[in-house]
Amino acid sequence: MKRNILLFFLSGISLICFSQKTKSSKIVKSKKNGYYQITKVVADNIVASDEARVTFTFIGPENKPARSHIKIVCNNDSAWPVIDALGNYTAELEAGKYKMKFSVPFWYEIQTDSINLKKKTATNIIIRFESKDLKEF
Repeated sequence: MKRNILLFFLSGISLICFSQKTKSSKIVKSKKNGYYQITKVVADNIVASDEARVTFTFIGPENKPARSHIKIVCNNDSAWPVIDALGNYTAELEAGKYKMKFSVPFWYEIQTDSINLKKKTATNIIIRFESKDLKEF
């Protein structure tokens, strides 16, 4: 009887754990520290037919929105975006595959794998930075 209850409990826990994971919430660790996470991909009928909308949410080492000194390198093009008070930056890009790097002085750089932005979609990506140890300078 106790064995059946234990098996029932463990199978319930495993079902709960598996139900929380989705393909769109993949967390990818950087080689050093920090990570990026694609949290949502949904249809977006507002953007042009050959474009995609991407929203980045930048979070600093103290778990607060990061709002300045962020450099984005996207397929070898660089930008220093204007970020809102919540740490968000939204851009409309041509649909396609993008490799991106995000850097801030004194924080670890975050590099993405190839991210496929599909036509007429909105993608949300969280970029979570960690600070470098002062001994590294």
